[in-house]
Amino acid sequence: MVRLPLTATLLLALSTPALAGVTADQLWQAMRNAAAAGQGTLTAREQRSGSQLVLTGLAWQPDLSQSGVLRIDRMTLTENPDGSVSVILPPEFPLTILPDPAAQSTPVVFNVAAPDLAVTIRGLGDTADVAASASSISATLDEASLRRPEVEGTATAALAAADLALHYRQDLAAPAASVDGAVSLGALHAELRIDTPQNGKGTLNLDLAALAGHLRAHRPASAAPPHSPDTPPDLPATIAAFADGMFLDAGLTHGAVALLLDVVNPQDGPVYLDLAAESGRNLLRVDGTAAGFDTTLGPTRFAMRLSDPAAPIQNIDFSLAEYSTTASLGLGDLVSPQPWSASHRILDLALSENLWLLADPGAALPHDPLTLSIGLSGLWSLDPAALRPGWVAPPPDAPPPLTTLTMALDDLLVQAVGARLTGKGGLSFDMADTTTFDGAPLPTGRIDLAATGINTLIDRLVAMGLVSPDDLTGLRFGLMAIARAGAEPDSLTTALEFRDKGFWLNGVKIR
Repeated sequence: MVRLPLTATLLLALSTPALAGVTADQLWQAMRNAAAAGQGTLTAREQRSGSQLVLTGLAWQPDLSQSGVLRIDRMTLTENPDGSVSVILPPEFPLTILPDPAAQSTPVVFNVAAPDLAVTIRGLGDTADVAASASSISATLDEASLRRPEVEGTATAALAAADLALHYRQDLAAPAASVDGAVSLGALHAELRIDTPQNGKGTLNLDLAALAGHLRAHRPASAAPPHSPDTPPDLPATIAAFADGMFLDAGLTHGAVALLLDVVNPQDGPVYLDLAAESGRNLLRVDGTAAGFDTTLGPTRFAMRLSDPAAPIQNIDFSLAEYSTTASLGLGDLVSPQPWSASHRILDLALSENLWLLADPGAALPHDPLTLSIGLSGLWSLDPAALRPGWVAPPPDAPPPLTTLTMALDDLLVQAVGARLTGKGGLSFDMADTTTFDGAPLPTGRIDLAATGINTLIDRLVAMGLVSPDDLTGLRFGLMAIARAGAEPDSLTTALEFRDKGFWLNGVKIR
């Protein structure tokens, strides 16, 4: 098995001990050191020609193994006047994977084309600096024989990428350490086809557009060295470091993505999977002002076909308009109120009729899309004692070390099967009073909930046989206890209020 391709070896070489400048010989030695660290051996025939180190018959092989040898015929390391090294590959070249001789199969040869690939190394180790670009890169496997004890047949593969740009630079040697990296890819297409008489045929297709990622980080000279995993971080020192300029900024975004898997197995039948999304993003940032993340997936559809006769359903299909989870936490003057927010949304999750048929065979329920949306915000401030040296965090079951905590329910919407629930309101918490409500901070405020279609939904559940007459009576009484009839038909309202160190439900004091 090939565990460390040459491209990964080249990137791992950037993490070897820092060198004063870069030469072709130093880069080549760093590559071999990285291969050894990955439990492999990297070899080549070396030839010096002025500022160039030409490597021919470049091969990487795992230790103690005859299989998985990865070979490139030629690579040239060229020293530039500015002290950098260019890694030059032929515009077209074969990338060969030699099989285990006992398998009696032919070598796997990828035909690689990268006519304008440019890779430049300006630093290694603590001062690593690498840049790469290419308008197009492709690799094709016309046909390879597969001969293993468990499978025999042929495989073809193709990979094509357009508009690649990568730059990564780090300086870990300076008192103020920093990392700055970015990668972008205009488009990617990958395809794999396998044909095995005993195990069937399979096709895998992947298409991805507008991929962009970044990683930026800074640790000021005043920051303490990284702590041991067994030692809790020093909260005052960490906060001071962020105030002094420490930050982390990472993200990955993409445009349209499509994944298709189609497998036909003689014994088990077909398996089909189709996934497509219009866009997506994953963002994370922490600095001296705020910490936050954003995970969002745009309009998405999913389809799966199974062939297991024992499965209750053979086809699974759904779509959604949006999925997102976000959070933000203010990190300014922590002893003064700072803003925070959080949200979670699943918008218009629509199930296919065959899924509804499994859950609702009599079509008693409306097959409306599901929406779940909740948005929270508020203020918080830290107990000044937590910023003093030697502070010890309280146990997990204790109240957090806060002096201010408020929560606003900005948005609540749950909508499905003809019913709808909405809510608004807010609470503030007295962190100094943890006795009135049995260890929880004392709340003050009000939350109003409104629902429509609940009684109709209950009637439908009774008609489906999911609610018995005895349970229906208890359910009706339960609704009467926690809700009141609203102004609209089949509507209910509930008011939850905390005041005067007590709890009121719809105006009635419960505690």
